[in-house]
Amino acid sequence: MRTGPSSCQRCQLIASCGRSLLCSMEWCPVASDHNILVCGTYQLQKGTGEEDAAPSRTGRLYLFEFRREGPMTPPLTELQRMDTAAILDLKWCHVAVSERPLLGLAAASGDLQLYALTEAQVRTVASEQQDQSTCYMVFVSLVGRRRKLQSLSRAEVGADRLVLSLDWSTGRLDSSDIRVVCSDSAGCISVVSLGEGAVTVQSQWKAHDFEAWISAFSYWDTQLIYTGIFDHVFKVKPGGEGRWRRGWGTQWGRGEVGPGGGRGGSAGAQEARPRGGGGGRTPPRGGGRAARRVRG
Repeated sequence: MRTGPSSCQRCQLIASCGRSLLCSMEWCPVASDHNILVCGTYQLQKGTGEEDAAPSRTGRLYLFEFRREGPMTPPLTELQRMDTAAILDLKWCHVAVSERPLLGLAAASGDLQLYALTEAQVRTVASEQQDQSTCYMVFVSLVGRRRKLQSLSRAEVGADRLVLSLDWSTGRLDSSDIRVVCSDSAGCISVVSLGEGAVTVQSQWKAHDFEAWISAFSYWDTQLIYTGIFDHVFKVKPGGEGRWRRGWGTQWGRGEVGPGGGRGGSAGAQEARPRGGGGGRTPPRGGGRAARRVRG
């Protein structure tokens, strides 16, 4: 699986995206579509009219296909572009759902958007002039298939806020209980369930006092959710029932929590501050194994 675009590909992406800020790009992790790349942009535009007019945040979603046809041919072919609200994050589901790759989009409009990668029939027309002295043309219709993104569903996370990040619960390729976690500019975390092609907010709680810039599942225990902001604090939200306390070992610093309830802010969240101010190491993804459990 490719880890990122080459310098040539990056130049091509910058040229395609114009003056917009390229915020997120992701290769499709599904084996049949490893050559598919999505890119999302963010552009802040000043409000028009009154001096205190609110700025608008616009974006564009690009779909590319990687093809290596020769040294003089651009490696990325643009398949599709869609105008959207500004895009803060893009993540593919790690597994296909109903035999289709799914893409989650975190939008500045305050909603989580879901797209499916589908295959559409396209028709191209080729022409050839037979005689320079006439305008007689021969048209040949060629029918082929091309990948495209189709909008499936969206879930409103909250009004007057930006969805900043998202993650899927399918990191270990388990498709039995597919969920999405997302964080927003109000410091809230939302867990969204997927069913019958629609996304629904399952639970939401206030986790931070400022913008929650990152949220992620522990792929070894998807009842654990990691969140963090720029104050060098990360939090772990335990799901399920019962009273548990969780804390990292001494190398991660101290952190304990109260009961892991549903909604209700920090009552179900762990704070763990990396030692030495900023620059703390990232905790291991196997949160379920690395955390110590103590009955409360």
